[in-house]
Amino acid sequence: WLGFIYAGELASSGFGINSAGIGFTLNAVFPAAPVMPGLSRNFVSRELLEAKSIQQAMAVISRLGQAVGHSYNLFDYHNKRMFNIEVGPGSATSVLEVGSSHPRPRTASWYFHANMYKHLVVEQQFDNSSYHREVRALQLQAPRSASEVMTLLGDVTDPDYPIYRHGMSAADSDVITLCTALIDLEAAVLEVYTGNPADERARKLQLRFDLHNLQLLPLPPTS
Repeated sequence: WLGFIYAGELASSGFGINSAGIGFTLNAVFPAAPVMPGLSRNFVSRELLEAKSIQQAMAVISRLGQAVGHSYNLFDYHNKRMFNIEVGPGSATSVLEVGSSHPRPRTASWYFHANMYKHLVVEQQFDNSSYHREVRALQLQAPRSASEVMTLLGDVTDPDYPIYRHGMSAADSDVITLCTALIDLEAAVLEVYTGNPADERARKLQLRFDLHNLQLLPLPPTS
């Protein structure tokens, strides 16, 4: 497996994928009443890197006794399926399948998620940045290509709470976007960028992985 690791934490509180083709990105969410004592979400996401199927991954995600829960953007590379799964304190779970023709109670053609619960009904802390980023995403067209996904993730139209958190807004200076991971299931690559992903002059491709074997790929020459 490979995964993004914040200093001093387990893999991964950001994004990861394993050799079975099961991968994920994560959004922290903040319920009003955590279950204490309870299982830390970091241990859950670390175990998720061992999942060999979507079914096993969902069992890990929904395990009992979690302290706060998480929002998981889960995907199966080999079967080209994607889900958003929200988990609350204890084990409350809501599943939304994204971009699928499979008959499920909840589906969406595309999906944007910040740091607040959207489809799991749970009392939560309000987050100004998440609210503004969600509103801005709804104003944009559904992305139809990897380039348009990068444009959305780099949007800085909202002067106070931009989607790309550059840290230069007085209202939203405590958190910055460290990097952007573009996981392209069709092209079978995972690319990691620093800088604003919407700005071709500012963004820099730092890492590139082959999703078939998780091997590091050479970076294209720069002009």
